[in-house]
Amino acid sequence: MIGETIAQYRILEHLGSGGMGEVYLAVDSKLDRKVALKFLPAQMSADADAKARFLQEARAASALNHPNICTIHDIQEHEGRMFMVMEYVEGETLREHKTPFTLKQILEIGIQVSDGLAAAHEKGIVHRDIKTENIMVRKDGIVQIMDFGLAKLRGASRLTKEGSTIGTTGYMSPEQVQGIDADHRTDLFSLGVVLYELLAGQMPFKGVHETAIMYEIVNVDPQPLSAIREDIDPELDRIILDCLQKDPDERCQSAKEVSRDLRRFKTDSGRKRVSRISTVRPAYSQSDLRTIDPDATQSRIAMAQKPAAVKKPGSAMRFVPWGLAGVLAVALVYLFMASRAKTDNQSVYRFSILPPAGQSLVLEGGGNVAISPDGRHIAFCALDSLQTPHLWVRPVDKLVAQELPGTEEAYYPFWSPDSRFIGFFTRMGKLKKIDITGGPPVILCDAESGRGGSWNKKGDIIFSASSVSPIMRVSSAGGLPETVTPIDTARGQVTHRWPWFLPDGNLYLYYARIGIGGVDTPDDTVWVGSLDHSVSEPLMQSDGNAIFANGFMIFPRDRTLMARSFKPNDPHDLGDPFPIAEDVYFDAGYNNAVFSASTQGTLTYLTGAGVAGYRLLWYDRDGNIVDSLGTQALYGNCRLSPTDDRFAVEIQDPASGNNDIWTFDLKRKTTTRLTFDPGNDGSPIWSPDGDYIYYASSREGNFNIYRKSSSGAGSEDLVLKTGRSKWPISISGDGTTLMIYGLGERGVGDDIWSLTLDPNTGLADGELQPFQQTEFDEDDAHISPDGRWVAFSSNETGRYEVYVRPYPGPGGKWQISNSGGDFSLWQPDGKTLYYLAADNSAMAVDVDGSGSSFVAGQPRKLFPTTTLSTNSPWDATGDGQRFIIVGSAGIGSTDNIINTVVDWTAEVRRP
Repeated sequence: MIGETIAQYRILEHLGSGGMGEVYLAVDSKLDRKVALKFLPAQMSADADAKARFLQEARAASALNHPNICTIHDIQEHEGRMFMVMEYVEGETLREHKTPFTLKQILEIGIQVSDGLAAAHEKGIVHRDIKTENIMVRKDGIVQIMDFGLAKLRGASRLTKEGSTIGTTGYMSPEQVQGIDADHRTDLFSLGVVLYELLAGQMPFKGVHETAIMYEIVNVDPQPLSAIREDIDPELDRIILDCLQKDPDERCQSAKEVSRDLRRFKTDSGRKRVSRISTVRPAYSQSDLRTIDPDATQSRIAMAQKPAAVKKPGSAMRFVPWGLAGVLAVALVYLFMASRAKTDNQSVYRFSILPPAGQSLVLEGGGNVAISPDGRHIAFCALDSLQTPHLWVRPVDKLVAQELPGTEEAYYPFWSPDSRFIGFFTRMGKLKKIDITGGPPVILCDAESGRGGSWNKKGDIIFSASSVSPIMRVSSAGGLPETVTPIDTARGQVTHRWPWFLPDGNLYLYYARIGIGGVDTPDDTVWVGSLDHSVSEPLMQSDGNAIFANGFMIFPRDRTLMARSFKPNDPHDLGDPFPIAEDVYFDAGYNNAVFSASTQGTLTYLTGAGVAGYRLLWYDRDGNIVDSLGTQALYGNCRLSPTDDRFAVEIQDPASGNNDIWTFDLKRKTTTRLTFDPGNDGSPIWSPDGDYIYYASSREGNFNIYRKSSSGAGSEDLVLKTGRSKWPISISGDGTTLMIYGLGERGVGDDIWSLTLDPNTGLADGELQPFQQTEFDEDDAHISPDGRWVAFSSNETGRYEVYVRPYPGPGGKWQISNSGGDFSLWQPDGKTLYYLAADNSAMAVDVDGSGSSFVAGQPRKLFPTTTLSTNSPWDATGDGQRFIIVGSAGIGSTDNIINTVVDWTAEVRRP
């Protein structure tokens, strides 16, 4: 069949065969995507029962829509042979995998398979053939259950004769072996076999022939895993053996229960063990570690005393085997500790840290590295293979880093004064803390998109909650935040960020940025404030964040780390600045360099080439990147024109930190700058005819809404001005309703509003009306093509999910996403909603809003994305076949290095 075209499917190659069919790789010429075609074997074509079984498989699998289950697109017949059109999964089965899985990988496989089975069981579908050959690990790490060929629908006619066995020997449950009617618990037994096999490297039931194996399944208890592997935790042994109970009533009763137990074990065990090894770069072989005496012989390694200030790392170093490097690194730390009692002839010691194996350091926004006040631990954020950031902690005197469980989507860590807790923000809009000695993270308060935090000895935490937030204050026990630094709009300030407590716990530093000009403006300034409001003064112009440590204020200037003497009791007594480190990573878009210092005289900072922004990437519906638009830049909110021939996006100038809106002509391949005012401009929205672009601008302090011709000609029109910042989100198809979001009347949280527009002028024709106004944060409101519904996001459940409500209301509310969701989009025909899941996967949901009630299907995953933008980072073409996404461009890096300098002030203080 290779080379044949069947319907719209051109067959490329034969992928494999099984008892219920042959599978081929094909290309769908209509949708231009790869698919898998599964044909009923030719010799079974005349068998009515076989055809019925095949149709049953199709019905069973097509009823499922879950990321851990292979998707069925269609079922057809060709020349008397039935075939299914399935999602083509690139990866390998557990059976094909050649090397042993790690414990963490096995737990993740078990969790994902359990989640998939739970979804199937909820629909009354039992797989009945769970085995290593039927579990696929995709290249992106997602685990999928394949081949529902033996599935049994609840209520379907029985296609297997009573007393016959269905399944694969070795993986069958006792009830399958005995030909007894099997329910969903048979899948849990088979899953237990799979996990046992992965952990032990052998099957739980063995025999020289099938009959002997089947006898063991029914009559013999498997050997405990802990008897085979001493490192197996008894709790994990219990979970697996519960799945392998002979009596279904004594077995785990649901896949959700298995998933819950495995997740709990994964979290708890992560607190007890070092989960990954973080490679320590040896001081004797890497360019950034200058502890080799250049005059020494090849065999002598010197602990160098440097009389000069910190210099840029050199590049010529000798190679040291990694095993020796680890010993030497430990020796270095030991010698440092032993020398701390000396008051003279001090030495400055340096070492550096690479990301843990399989991880990359988070670069977006800077500031994702922090050393504890006592100098004993370094916290940092790293991306896993799915581009999800996690929080890690590396003890300074050890060679390994530990991932802190439950810290997915973490960024901007900061320490408690006693070095026991870490505060951090999450991309789900929360400020949290976690005890590094164990325990899950604790939510302290909401923080939409945090911009740094600091913690004093009295239990106060100050932080910036968003890109346009003042400095807020909350108790370290949690609670409702209060504002401590109102933004001075008279000075043109638009954001306060990167707070840092001074030693008395009352005074603090923070960075204030304005919307006019850029880093050359003296109003972009480091300020000193106080919790008792007695002090509020500018200190100095700066590119970004500043901290205090060991008698010095430390701050960035371009990519050089500077220091100047500083007396907290007399903040204006500032010494002359001098450089202490070069090539420091700095994200100009966030005004944030990556550095930190302890009270004990240890400095950490990140070096290496940094991200210059994002890429505008074109994805097809299968997740393939088929093209890109423009060059790498600091892109933000973006929107395609109604005719898909133009594109509007906000771009930040990395030098000034100022946002403007640009348009791309996709046919002519030209770019045009649309806005030129001194404020920050963003959130572009096209009018239905494509003639105008609505956007928000901070030119007068708060963000107000303007409109300008999309050609760039003429001046802009003021659409709406109020005392609160607001941003346009979407416009109705008839151009009479503009959906916006901004601060609610109670001053807490973002709410959704609607504004009536004059159909003739396109300007405001009425007052701002609330649409969704609660104590929670709501945003991203998109009105449906027919104007009857609004899709929006809310964090009322503790994380953002996508909901739909009738417009203008009143009426019910329907939750669309089920595992986190934001940034929804309507397909122009109104029959599909797209959104980004919590893991940034592109999702699609079939919807029907034609009646009085809204009907939504199960969300299905289209493809993973690498966007980490906190704005509206994507849009879809009208036919839903292409998506333009603000994608990562080096926001996670394995090339950047965390450098640590012990007793860094000894150099600058030495005469």
